[in-house]
Amino acid sequence: MPTLVEKTVLVNSKVQDLWGLFMDLRRADFKVRNVGMDVRGTYVHLELDEEKDPTPIVEAWVGKEPAKSSLLVKEIRQKELEKVKEEEQIRIQAQIEAERKAEAAKQKAQEMVVNGAPVEAPVKETEAAEKVGILKRIFRKFF
Repeated sequence: MPTLVEKTVLVNSKVQDLWGLFMDLRRADFKVRNVGMDVRGTYVHLELDEEKDPTPIVEAWVGKEPAKSSLLVKEIRQKELEKVKEEEQIRIQAQIEAERKAEAAKQKAQEMVVNGAPVEAPVKETEAAEKVGILKRIFRKFF
């Protein structure tokens, strides 16, 4: 859900290739809404919950000339933006899935505690315990 308020960072350097800067910030997983430039410097407009500082990336773009504008460049940039958006969606979905799994495990553990059922050990630990048990049995027969 878009917000009407954003966090703006002013860097006292001028970046000519704003599109490249915007895409680089998106690739670096910044929650950037837009970038701009005027006589004072370069502005990076971020979501309110963004905590990372974009200044090093902005400084890296100082002095780089923008690509000459053409239909081919426009198509390439649109494809780049779509790809970055897809990557962001994949990251968001993975984060949501991880949170869902953690919540389900937490819920299951709470239910087990409430029901008085013993908490099951993870599969890897039980397999290791079974292997050790077999080795102990073998050594007991010989020693």
